[in-house]
Amino acid sequence: MAAIEKETEAAPDSAPQDLKKDITGLLPMTLPNKITIFRFALSIPYFAVLVAAMEFGWWQPSSPTATILYDVAIVLFLVALVSDVLDGYIARKRSLSSGFGRVADPAADKILICGTLILMPADVVHPAMTLLILTREIAVQGIRGFFESLGIAFGADWWGKRKMAIQSVALGAALVYLAHFRGAGAGYLWFIRGVLWFAVLATVVSGVQYFRRAAAAIPEEKRP
Repeated sequence: MAAIEKETEAAPDSAPQDLKKDITGLLPMTLPNKITIFRFALSIPYFAVLVAAMEFGWWQPSSPTATILYDVAIVLFLVALVSDVLDGYIARKRSLSSGFGRVADPAADKILICGTLILMPADVVHPAMTLLILTREIAVQGIRGFFESLGIAFGADWWGKRKMAIQSVALGAALVYLAHFRGAGAGYLWFIRGVLWFAVLATVVSGVQYFRRAAAAIPEEKRP
């Protein structure tokens, strides 16, 4: 009886330890994962600055305040991109890939890209661009989460990485345009729109490749 009471008393103490082990297994706090979490946190001040820049730019596009805010947004955008490259490099170099990283790292990218598109002025980013990219990103993230839940690694591939690079260049160029070239002439605007539509095309093409990859990766017992 005393032994049973002793085990009962010990159980509450061991439960937090077991929970901690489960969480550690699901979310290993490796350096790449810490950098990914940092990128999630960075999106908050980045979007706040972008919203403020939009507000000032709406009333006075050539406002010095809007220019400064867009420049700050550009710096934060670049920091996020560098951190994205860095965590991927460290994960590959040190073999620190994890299920959390394969899902969270692309999710952080999608928040950065889609949030930037949503907060861009409509005269620069056509709503159709945002709709197409947002639809693709949500669909692919859903597919990725499904396969990871089955224990099948479904990280970003060659197409996804190139797509992210093209999107980053296009949105970076759009931010520079908003900061320094808005109102400088229609030629600048049409160039930026052309670059953005190219990014949309790359996004759609990479999405098709992901769907093909997903169809080939479905286990035989789960196929209709």
